[in-house]
Amino acid sequence: MGKLSFKADPLWVVKSAIDYYMNFLRVNKYDKSKRLAIERITRDLSVLKAESMLEKLIEKKGEDYAILSNIIDDGYFLANLITETEQFKVHLRKYKLKGNSGRGVYDKSTDNLVSCEEGHHKVTLEHILKVNYPKYYNQYESFLEKTTIDTRELDNFIEKNFTFV
Repeated sequence: MGKLSFKADPLWVVKSAIDYYMNFLRVNKYDKSKRLAIERITRDLSVLKAESMLEKLIEKKGEDYAILSNIIDDGYFLANLITETEQFKVHLRKYKLKGNSGRGVYDKSTDNLVSCEEGHHKVTLEHILKVNYPKYYNQYESFLEKTTIDTRELDNFIEKNFTFV
């Protein structure tokens, strides 16, 4: 029996592999913001971008053609190509700030959401200040100990750098 050869629409192949991987992640409780950002970008993929992504997959596998022999691994690889883009970071930030990754304190300077339970934003902010911003944590402690009443610098820093989600 001869070798079966056919072509498929590269856009369909990429979207299908990523969609299959996203369904796998949905079942395994993957970060919803990351999943939504990947799905958003996948929706708007062009044929040229899909072809480029498949070329990278072929190069990674060391094959002459794209075959989705392990669709979860291939979908993971293709989804990771998306997560390396600036567009992904923009969508990820948007979904995190909408609360799709849960409640927390969003640190704008590190682009990181530190999760917390409802009503624990203050404690979480204190921890972030203590670990990442000791200068401001010291100002915060001085205010709590009533050794200073001027908190303008601290207030401005918090307002400029943090969002409670």
